[in-house]
Amino acid sequence: MNYFSTRNKDICVSSSESIIKGISDDGGLFVPTEFPLFEIEKDFTGSISYEQIAEKILTRFLSDYDRGFIKKATNEAYGVNSNFIGEPAPVRKLDNGLFSLELWHGPTLAFKDLALQLMPKLFIEAKNKTGINKNTLIMVATSGDTGKAALEGFKDADGINIMVFYPDDGVSEMQRLQMTTQSGQNVYVAGIKGSFDDAQRAVKTLMVDKNIIEILTEKNIQFGSANSINWGRLVPQIIYYYSSYLELVENGEINIGQKVNYAVPSGNFGDILAGYYAKKTGLPVGVLICASNENDVLKEFIKTGVYSAKRKFHKSLSPSMDILLSSNTERLVWHISGENSERTKNLYSDLENNQRFSLNPDELTLLRESFTAYSCNDIATKKMISNIYLKFNYLIDPHTAVAFDAVEQYKNISADTAPVVVISTASPLKFSETVLSSLNKQELYGHRAVEALADYYGLDVPESLVSAMSGPPRFTDLFSVGKEKDALYKFLESIERA
Repeated sequence: MNYFSTRNKDICVSSSESIIKGISDDGGLFVPTEFPLFEIEKDFTGSISYEQIAEKILTRFLSDYDRGFIKKATNEAYGVNSNFIGEPAPVRKLDNGLFSLELWHGPTLAFKDLALQLMPKLFIEAKNKTGINKNTLIMVATSGDTGKAALEGFKDADGINIMVFYPDDGVSEMQRLQMTTQSGQNVYVAGIKGSFDDAQRAVKTLMVDKNIIEILTEKNIQFGSANSINWGRLVPQIIYYYSSYLELVENGEINIGQKVNYAVPSGNFGDILAGYYAKKTGLPVGVLICASNENDVLKEFIKTGVYSAKRKFHKSLSPSMDILLSSNTERLVWHISGENSERTKNLYSDLENNQRFSLNPDELTLLRESFTAYSCNDIATKKMISNIYLKFNYLIDPHTAVAFDAVEQYKNISADTAPVVVISTASPLKFSETVLSSLNKQELYGHRAVEALADYYGLDVPESLVSAMSGPPRFTDLFSVGKEKDALYKFLESIERA
């Protein structure tokens, strides 16, 4: 299978090339030229493990990879000897027709692990397949969780260095500690005095800067990306939609072919786009409920067809969703525009130059065939954390709470009785301060909050959090917006000295 650029259909690359490049030379994102179709009963018969589901899906999407490699890679990433505690993506039943898909049982306690425990293997194999002997500099912008998951996935990988930008005042204290205490000789972390959008804009700008590319070429280095703009990050996220559906079938909660709705806390739109792709490959996905906090640009986009980033930016209790410029909407726009590259290019030129664009009526109709959207503020987020615990004796983090709130809003106005799976994106331990406050417990911060939450509710604190809380930060650099090149040059100098 090959991949087009969203901005130029004449640019067509293999799956391994798309993973190596991350972003097209024209600034577009890579999208599949076609979608494989799966039949649940035929392709996923019997009791099947997460790694076996992953193998079946990835073999079809990554057709230029050897099947034996994919089998080995998925087993290492998700099998019994992986870095996941128990099952990678278990489904918890809360009520009849209401489920939580827990995607935080990996080493960094966030859903990004489901992709980033596998992606480095795909990336290294892609380099081998394409005969690239250059070193790779992975550039990452994070709103909190991607950074740590990428650092953990790529640390000490041969021929790869990884650099992460995060908004200094836009992540939780635990997210900051996880990143700034990261081990590994090939890693670097820098704070930005701005928002995630500033960090993401910097990464995209640096990766297509011709002068920087020339400097890197002289040093035998090329850029790579581990954000969900990279197809190698996005395609593994399709897997857990299938695994959750199959688990519901196996447990007798649904019949094969029955539609299931998914509620997804959304910031950069990759997580929910993976659900859309699962639907396009034949999974009986009903409605994809896009959940936003007060930064409700995605809600407005799905409700009205107008994408406008010209709005007040809110720092919320769900910081991984504090995003106004959502990268993966570009892939969706490409699909609903009839795979029209010129149309997509023009719309995103409008967004870059005017901070807004508008879909036409036909595009909006196609968008709303699969998606609906809701938002809530911090007060509602805390209330939902409390409500879910009181009703189901179940702890959730603030991002998951936003999704539960969206489900409640949807059910209040819809007659839809389809089962709903809420994507639970992070462990409540990563946001202990907010969870404690929501449950009217003593307000504590940092490691004291983690320890108190664990003590109150009988939770085990994973070693990854213990180590983050116990060691002094390795990385304390902080750069103004527009000075990200200085951070890059500093890292390059450290690479040369190593």
